Amino acid sequence: MQVRTVPFLPGGGELAKILRPLAKKGPVIVACRKPTRLPALQAILEGLEHAEPTSLAGAVSKLRGLCDITPVPFADESLILTLIHDACSNLPDDSPFKPSERFAGTHQAIRSCLIELSETEILGQLSSLQVEDPHLQAKLQGLLEINDAVRHDLERLRRTTLHAQMEGLLEQKLQTDGLKGMIYLWDEEDGAATTRLLEWVASQGVAVHCLVPTHPFLGGDAPAQSHPSACLFVEKAPDAMLPQSLFVAGGIQDEVEWVLRDVASKIQGGERVDQFALICRDVAAYAPFLAASAARFKLPLRLSARAPLLSNGYVRFLLKLLKALSALDLRPLSSLATSRFFGVETEEGLAARQMMLDLALSPIPWEELEAKCQDGEQTAWLFPILEWRLAALRSSVKIQGWIDQLIDLTSLLNLPASTLEKGPDAERTRRAEAAMRQCLARLGTTLSLRPNPQFSLRAFVRLCEAAWQDAEYSLPSLDAGIRITHEPDELVQAKHVYMLDMLEGRLPRRRREDPILRDDEKLVLRQLTGKELKDSSASYADEQMFFVRALGMATASVTYSYAREKGEQEQIPSYFLDEARRLGPVNERFFRRDMFAPTVDPILTCDQELAAALAQPEAPLPAIELPAEAAKLEEGFKFSTRQLHDAFICPFLFFIRHRMGIKTRDRGAAWTRLTSILEKTNPAALPLERLRPVLEQKFEEFLAEAATYADAQELAGFASIREQFIEGIIERESVARELWKESGPYDLDIEQQAGGIRARFDVLKSHGGVTTGTVYRYSTKHWESPDGSAIDNFEEFALLRLLERHRGTNDVAVVVDTVTEGKVAYYRHKGPFQTRLDAKVRGASIARIQGGSNDGGNANDQWQDHVDNVNNALKRSRAGFIRPDPTDSHCRYCGYGELCRRSYDFGEEEREPTRIPSE
Repeated sequence: MQVRTVPFLPGGGELAKILRPLAKKGPVIVACRKPTRLPALQAILEGLEHAEPTSLAGAVSKLRGLCDITPVPFADESLILTLIHDACSNLPDDSPFKPSERFAGTHQAIRSCLIELSETEILGQLSSLQVEDPHLQAKLQGLLEINDAVRHDLERLRRTTLHAQMEGLLEQKLQTDGLKGMIYLWDEEDGAATTRLLEWVASQGVAVHCLVPTHPFLGGDAPAQSHPSACLFVEKAPDAMLPQSLFVAGGIQDEVEWVLRDVASKIQGGERVDQFALICRDVAAYAPFLAASAARFKLPLRLSARAPLLSNGYVRFLLKLLKALSALDLRPLSSLATSRFFGVETEEGLAARQMMLDLALSPIPWEELEAKCQDGEQTAWLFPILEWRLAALRSSVKIQGWIDQLIDLTSLLNLPASTLEKGPDAERTRRAEAAMRQCLARLGTTLSLRPNPQFSLRAFVRLCEAAWQDAEYSLPSLDAGIRITHEPDELVQAKHVYMLDMLEGRLPRRRREDPILRDDEKLVLRQLTGKELKDSSASYADEQMFFVRALGMATASVTYSYAREKGEQEQIPSYFLDEARRLGPVNERFFRRDMFAPTVDPILTCDQELAAALAQPEAPLPAIELPAEAAKLEEGFKFSTRQLHDAFICPFLFFIRHRMGIKTRDRGAAWTRLTSILEKTNPAALPLERLRPVLEQKFEEFLAEAATYADAQELAGFASIREQFIEGIIERESVARELWKESGPYDLDIEQQAGGIRARFDVLKSHGGVTTGTVYRYSTKHWESPDGSAIDNFEEFALLRLLERHRGTNDVAVVVDTVTEGKVAYYRHKGPFQTRLDAKVRGASIARIQGGSNDGGNANDQWQDHVDNVNNALKRSRAGFIRPDPTDSHCRYCGYGELCRRSYDFGEEEREPTRIPSE
């Protein structure tokens, strides 16, 4: 057996070098572990067939017939999940893994957790561990019981399924096709079992080549079994300079709008549609936004999305019908009588439903229902289904036999034509039905190895429920258009690659913890056993792998984007640029420097000091000082209260959360109430000497309230950090006030507040909106005076100051953010403000003033008042005016509907600007 390490970005060339001699000798099988690689492999073979007709010495014409691409049939994961489902169902009612609404984990997460505990040798020590937390102790006990229930079946599957099925497949190839060669693509999950399998294949006289990918940035020339093998499938010089750009959106909606708008502009410039590819790991969440935006931009999408199998109404109906037919009670079946999938008239369905409800209390309800359906005209359609039930109850057959009986049951349904023949949902339903049968068929092979492979009706229903619960099916898509996928392996090459939702998991606040064992619980196990368990920070490595795999797909440009969550800082920590530079060549002129925070992320700075601090419970709080990089900012930069809060208060709260073992935002209501103390107390509004008694009073009120819903351990944890919490806030508040005094309340110039906007002025010029001048922005949020009180009418103050500054000029474009907590703030047309505005605006000529509404169609009147009052003042200076559509259904400036959300507004969500329209 030959093992070859594949260099980064060789394309199909390495595969062609191996196929060349093997294809001359006879049939070759190309095997891989993951079925997601099959489209890429098939595309490579098609490309070799058309692009290299002579390099394979005439054998390429037979290549597709000789090379069989298949995934290795390892132990079926669906069966493993089914075993875990059965084990969870047999747990006590008080077990945290008992199937219920409060159990947020999945069977896949339990499987992954068991594998991790087994690999770290912690699983064998769980029974002897003394854990103080009763909830964690219940979790460990449940994991032990699940492991004991599925261990023997899994071991038997590992011994038999892998080799038995692969040997059967290869024996067939050897006998019928004369198999001569095998190429195996090594995957991250491959290990000793795969090595033994390949050694057995080589012992049968088959030339085996195992390709192990490497990455020059990450692994050098050594075999890198954990590195992505998507690099097998692209062709590009390793030193190619890829333009990389980044976009941060205020939400998924804005992110999708910006990406597809950029794609549409490039297509209008002459690029072909098939030269674009979008990679998005959560396609199901992004699919509605992608479809809506593509319809507005008139872009064809090849949306290779997948959806949960039980999200299809037809599959859900079949599962409910099977459960109803296996039950002793008639009421579950009565609730389905009026379903459209029975294909009967409403009167007939209601009659059958009433009949079943009347017979529900009978001692023999099913027999009486069968007799009445046989004689009645309105319920005659139900009689064949009852006959099927009677035969199924007497059956005990293998899975394949039940699949045949399930097909017979579906044939008895008088399905409407819109379900499986025509209509908008027909193709989706056909795909779901095919996936439903394939899921059961995959189970058939592995279940046949069990001692008793036959199932009764009720056992088959439980098997269907467990198998379909975690199954997925592919949604229909166009044959041509922009490719959208969740896995880079499904792409061969694309000229322009867009990676949506890029940074999920990189920032500490956005990490996804294990739903089975949280980070704080893994920390307890690590302290008790001395074994390392991966916490949510390990997702960074997965993000790095995903980044590299997608990077290898592009030949011309790569664009990253992600949606900023509520409460996150507006700029990206500058360390991301260093990551991009380390992972691949970066053309830095495509990275707009204004998108990166010039300071070190204070949360990450605190995170680096947490390990030592947490190891010593009595250790003092880590010192969080303003990073030195702040001094390197442009001259005249001033700190706002929001920036001071992010630099001082947030790191302190972050440390407190880690000290208490609270690492997720969703950990109960107690932490939410504690963090809200700052908002309701408003420390900046109080004199420093009065801050302590107010905080002490609020903290006592919080503890009294938390006692009603928090457990004793969590309540004790909050009480233990009382003094640290109060002292930390007072200390940081005093530092913040010193900086505020140095800055001055009104030195926060509107020009400096819009420092990030100024760098985007070139974008406005490129859209033909403004040819000269400076772009300014002002907002009604986060403006406070030195004593902490809000500045009244700051919106008026800022606009008047701006107009006075540029009196008699024609070089300013004003972008007004009038959104304040979801309500439309509009200019008053009465009182002293109108007089001052009239006096100041006469001396300035402004290209355009634009505002934004975040209140949808309910704010039309206020929005119109706002626009009219501003325009009335602007008319007096001959500055032109804006004319919004009062229906708020379409945006006059870009032509798109409400989803546009005034995309020309530079609001809190850092949207990409469109052009400012001219008259």
